[in-house]
Amino acid sequence: MDILVVEDDSDVAEFISIAFEMAWPGANIKQAHLGRQALELAEKENFNLVVLDLNLPDLEGYDVLTSIRPRTSAPVIIATVRSSEAEIVKGLEYGADDYIVKPFGQLELVARARAVLRRSQEFNIYVPVIRGPVRLEPGRGELVYGHKRIHVTRTESLILSLLLQSPGQLVTYSQLEEVIWGEPGACPNSSDAIRVYVSRLRNKIGKDYQCKINIRAHAGAGYILNI
Repeated sequence: MDILVVEDDSDVAEFISIAFEMAWPGANIKQAHLGRQALELAEKENFNLVVLDLNLPDLEGYDVLTSIRPRTSAPVIIATVRSSEAEIVKGLEYGADDYIVKPFGQLELVARARAVLRRSQEFNIYVPVIRGPVRLEPGRGELVYGHKRIHVTRTESLILSLLLQSPGQLVTYSQLEEVIWGEPGACPNSSDAIRVYVSRLRNKIGKDYQCKINIRAHAGAGYILNI
């Protein structure tokens, strides 16, 4: 197990490292106290998990996240004091697999790490999904319809993949929560966050009048995709 901990506070970094050492004895845990150092390590090594603080002294955490994504397919957990719903949605929108607010316990952190690792093994987000004239290419972050290509984020890809695998069928909020966060109820105000994601997807798809994809809401239940 190779883990990268990106945290400028050395005490917090050690707290996180000890939690993972207890969970995975013998794990190779690297600490980066600067964003640029984290990017260099991600370029050189193949990590299984990344824990990322947003408040770094040299780079904004979101910039580190978007730069790390092309370098590694490892799950990323944001660990930060920023606790607003807007920040949580933003973190997931930028490609994080989970978001944990400080202060947190070591057992909670390990449980979340196990969940994202299990999810990354069970659900390959980089496998293309094809339904009729529609092709979702998560690895490229693109929804392809004929000759048209629409950019989608990592979280939007997760939602679209699940909907495309069940066309014409109800996909519940619980199913979407499990795909995005690992388990239902893991993210505060998750239904509101999902509605934001779906709204953005509709706006992107709606700009291309040739793309005949309709995502219909069932109030309080979930969504149905029709092509």
